[in-house]
Amino acid sequence: MLNRKIVFTILLSLLTLTSCGKKHNNTMEVTAETAIKQITENVKETESVKESAESTENVTEATEETEESEEQNEHQENDFAENVCIVGDSIALGYGAYQRVPSNHVFAKLNVAPSSVRDYTFDYGDGEYNALAILNTEQPDNIMLSMGVNDITTYSGEVFAEKYLDYIRDVRSYCPNAKIYIMGLTPVMSTCGYTDNKSINGYNKALKKAVEAENSDHITFVDVPQELYDANGFLKSDYSSGDGMHLTGAAYDVQLENILSYLN
Repeated sequence: MLNRKIVFTILLSLLTLTSCGKKHNNTMEVTAETAIKQITENVKETESVKESAESTENVTEATEETEESEEQNEHQENDFAENVCIVGDSIALGYGAYQRVPSNHVFAKLNVAPSSVRDYTFDYGDGEYNALAILNTEQPDNIMLSMGVNDITTYSGEVFAEKYLDYIRDVRSYCPNAKIYIMGLTPVMSTCGYTDNKSINGYNKALKKAVEAENSDHITFVDVPQELYDANGFLKSDYSSGDGMHLTGAAYDVQLENILSYLN
């Protein structure tokens, strides 16, 4: 759309041409039309260049914003990894085994479960201690509890959730200022013979309900990210380490990226 300055320029050109006299009226009309046409084309070309420059600038700004956002997420994820302690079973063990979290921040072993976690000790400093004693010493900003699959063949969903909640309350009493994240049980592949996703989903539902009933800003249930599931609700084969239950390093990347949305 031509602005006022451009319209004024066109009118001024017309007046200048008209003032030359009536003797060459036909010539002046042709000249005026040519001048107007040329001015209009120049304006359109200028505006087109301006719009192109603005478009390029917008793309550049969007790219810079995306890169800045990615850098912020990476910084936030690294900061979280450096300020978290993880307690749990063989699934939890993977955070340290794949070096997604410093291994000396991970206190996990095979077969650990909410009903038995108090019976286990973990390497720490110059000896072995139970997880509550370690957490009491560390006083981390963040705590991830990742366990449960070893209990779901033994207890009902409600009993499982209550046993888990008992331990969560103990952790809370030892670390009153920490943010505690309860990791949902991850899915399994259809080939897994130990359990199935129908059971896992039921236990996750019971645990989430129990955690939310605590109504605490310091305790959060973390849903399993949808990216881990295939179209049929099973663990994606790309995220299985081979047995249909345990996870690959890429799956832990998805888990950590997912937890960032819960930090605030």
